[in-house]
Amino acid sequence: MKLVERFWAALTCVLNFLTFPPVGYDAGIRQYPLVKDLKEPYLDPLEAPGPIFKPPGGAVKGDGSEFVCNYTLMYGWEECSTPDNRGCWLKHPTLGEIGINTDYESFVPTGIVRQYSLTIGAGAYNADGQNFTAAKLFNNSYPGPWIQACWGDQVKVTVTVDPTFPNGTAVHWHGIRQYQTMHMDGVPGISQCPIAPGSTFLYNWTATQYGSSWYHSHYSLQYADGMLGPLTLHGPSTANYDEAGKLPLLITDWDHASAFNVIYNHSLSDHPSILLNGQGDVSRCNPGVKPDRRITLTTVTLDQGKRYLLRVINTAYDSTFLFTIDHHLLTVVSADFVPIVPYTTNSILVGIGQRYNIIVETNPLTNETNLIPPDHNFWIRAFFVSDCFGRAPRGRKYNEVGILRYNAKSTAAPTSHEWADLDKKTCEGETGWKPWYPWIVGANEKLQQHDVQFLPSSVTTDYPLAAFAITTPTPTPVTFAPLHVDYGNITFRNLDNAGTWPDPWVIVAEEGTADEWVYLVLTASAVSPTKAHPIHLHGHDFAVIAQERNKKYDAETVILNLQNPPRRDVVLLPSSGYVVIAFKTDNPGAWLMHCHIARHASAGLALQILEDREQAAQIWQKNGSQALDNAAALCADWDTWVEDCTHRWNHTCDEWFPDDSGI
Repeated sequence: MKLVERFWAALTCVLNFLTFPPVGYDAGIRQYPLVKDLKEPYLDPLEAPGPIFKPPGGAVKGDGSEFVCNYTLMYGWEECSTPDNRGCWLKHPTLGEIGINTDYESFVPTGIVRQYSLTIGAGAYNADGQNFTAAKLFNNSYPGPWIQACWGDQVKVTVTVDPTFPNGTAVHWHGIRQYQTMHMDGVPGISQCPIAPGSTFLYNWTATQYGSSWYHSHYSLQYADGMLGPLTLHGPSTANYDEAGKLPLLITDWDHASAFNVIYNHSLSDHPSILLNGQGDVSRCNPGVKPDRRITLTTVTLDQGKRYLLRVINTAYDSTFLFTIDHHLLTVVSADFVPIVPYTTNSILVGIGQRYNIIVETNPLTNETNLIPPDHNFWIRAFFVSDCFGRAPRGRKYNEVGILRYNAKSTAAPTSHEWADLDKKTCEGETGWKPWYPWIVGANEKLQQHDVQFLPSSVTTDYPLAAFAITTPTPTPVTFAPLHVDYGNITFRNLDNAGTWPDPWVIVAEEGTADEWVYLVLTASAVSPTKAHPIHLHGHDFAVIAQERNKKYDAETVILNLQNPPRRDVVLLPSSGYVVIAFKTDNPGAWLMHCHIARHASAGLALQILEDREQAAQIWQKNGSQALDNAAALCADWDTWVEDCTHRWNHTCDEWFPDDSGI
C-alpha cells in the first residue's frame, strides 16, 4: 500500500474511533469502522496481526481446549486488559484504546466466527433429589452448554430438534441487540416459525455488546422445563479484578411437573425448589421430603485475598431473588449488558431475566455478633422477595442455594449467618446507579401509556389460557386483546403490510427515524396492582426515566430523569406504581415486549413494537431476501409437521392452537 493510502486509512480509522459515525454492514451481520477497503478493516495488514489472548474468566471449550479471544484482523492492535486495568480491552500505539469508554452501540471490534451446535430433546432430569420426567433440554444437560464469545465476534448456533421431541421450538438470545437482524431474535410467531421436530435452523448474530446473559426457548413455557443456558460475551469492566469465576451463576425456581401442564390444569406442583446452576435440595424448600439421591449443592471455590468477577443471572419461571453471600460485599459493575459506575452493597435484587456482573473480594467481613467461620465456608443465598410474584418456599433453609469455599478440599456445610439488614420484601426499582457510558435522552412530548390488566372472568378470549391484556387509557381508550401469535403466519414475513394488523398480534407501530425517542409508560392498574412485573424489551437497551412504587402515574407531575438515567433491557414495573422507559427507534423490525414471569407471558401479557416498518420492508424485500427465503423454508417444515393434529398439545385440530399466547 502506498504511503498516502496508508495515511488516509489510518486517518479515517482515527476519526471513526473518536466520533463513532454511522457504520457499514456486510449483509447486516458484520460491522466495521469506516475505512477505504473492508478487506483491510483497521490498518495495513503489513502491520502485526492483532492479538489472541485468554479473556479473564474464559473457560475451556467442549473439546477441552482453552477459550481465547481472537482479533488477528485488527492489524496493529494489542491486548490491554490486566488485573489493574480491566477498563481497557484493546489498544493501538497511535489510535488509542477500545474499552469501557467506547460507545458499544456505534463501534464494535472485529473478532472471529464462533460456531456452536445445540440439540433439543426431551428426557428426565434430577436437579434436587426429586426426578422430573418431563424435562426439555439442550444437549441433554441442565443448564445447557455455556456459549461464550468475545466482544465483536460473529456467533453461529445450529439448533436441531430431535424428531421425537413433542413440540416445535425457537431459541431467544436474551438481551442481544440484533441490530438489523430481527429474524435471529428467536420468537415464534414474530421473528420465525417454530423449528419443527426433525428440522434444523442456523442462528447468526454479532456480539455488539459484552457482559452476561442467557439463552432460552421462547416457545410457550418450555424454558421453565429446562431449555435454557448461560451466555457470556467477554469484554472490559468498570472495576478491576484478578480473576473471574469459572461459571456464571444461574438462579431459578424449579418445579417437578411440566410448566404448561401446571398452568393449563390450574394446578401447582407439590415441591418447588430453588436451584443454583441446575443443582438444589428439595428438602430445603420442602421439609419432610426425602431426596432420592445424594444432594450436592453448587460450590464456588476461590482463593483468599483476591478479587473475583462473578456473573449472576435470574433464569426463573416465577420468582425475583435477593442474591447475597455471607460476610462478603458485592461491587456491582454491570446491569444486564450495560456497564455501570461501580457501587458496593451486601445484596442485589435480581428480577427474572436480569443479570449483574459483580466483583467479590475474598477478604470476609466480621463483627461482634457474626464471626467469620474458621473453616472459611460461606452460604451463597437467594431469598424469595415477597413483594414480587411467585410462591414462597416453605423450608426455613430454602435460601441456602450454594457454597463459597476458600479450601477446595473442604466438604463441611457452612455455619455462616446471613447479613442482618437484608430487605427480603421490597421489589426495589432501578435507582441509585448510573451507566458508565452516558446517554442523554432526547425529548418526546408524547408519552404513550399502557396499563397491565388481569382480564375479568367475564371477558371472552381467543384461547383458553388468556388472562392478561394491555390497555391504552389515554388519549383514546383502547383495549388490546391478549397477545396470541400465529406460528404459521409470522410478523417477519408481513413487513410489507401497510394496512391494519390482526388484533391478537397486539402491534404498536413506531415510525420514527433513528434519532427519535419513544417514551413508554407502563402502569399497574387497579386490577393488577399488588406485585412487580419484570418487563423485557427485545432489540434494545432502554433508559429508565421514571419509576415509582405505590403511586399513581400523573403525566402533569411526573419528573423525568433524562441525564444518564439507569438503562438495561429488563425493568421491574413496581407494585401499585409505574415505570417510564425511553428508547431510540433505531432498530427496524418487530420487537416483543413482555412480562418475563413465564406464566404471565404465556397468558398474553405482551405486545409487539413494530419499528420503522417501511425501512424494515426495504431491508428484507420480498423476492430479494435470503433471510425471508430461509424463513419460508422453516415455515414450510413447520406447516407440514403441525398439519398432523396429533402433534398438538391436546391432539385435536381446535381453533386455539397455540393454547396459550405462544411466546
